[in-house]
Amino acid sequence: ATKAKELNYTSDTPRAVSTVCWPVPGAADTSLCRRFALLRLVLADRMRVKVREELGATYTPSVMYYAADAYPDYGYLGAQLVADPSKLAEMGPLSKSVAEELASGTISDDEFERAIRPALEELEAQTARDLAGAK
Repeated sequence: ATKAKELNYTSDTPRAVSTVCWPVPGAADTSLCRRFALLRLVLADRMRVKVREELGATYTPSVMYYAADAYPDYGYLGAQLVADPSKLAEMGPLSKSVAEELASGTISDDEFERAIRPALEELEAQTARDLAGAK
């Protein structure tokens, strides 16, 4: 079931924020957590492209993934868009459509490579730091 909550505030800078979250399992399964972390990167890339193409916004969407250690059934994957308030009605449906497209389709080799390359580079850098510290 979809739930929505609207919060209003007064600001000199006109901005609207839309956050859409999907429930995911907690952190009990390390392999699954790693796949969700990679999925977050693919979703972020797709969101960035769609926001610029469909909303004409230059804002970069945020995509977050959280899996609780203490609660095995609690986690979320979320997309947050910041844009002009006149675009607010388009933001939630846009996030949902990008996620549905990703869930029902495939990830191209190019998308996968763009997502995993930074993760592998960071893992290699961390390993080098760990080895340097062990000497």
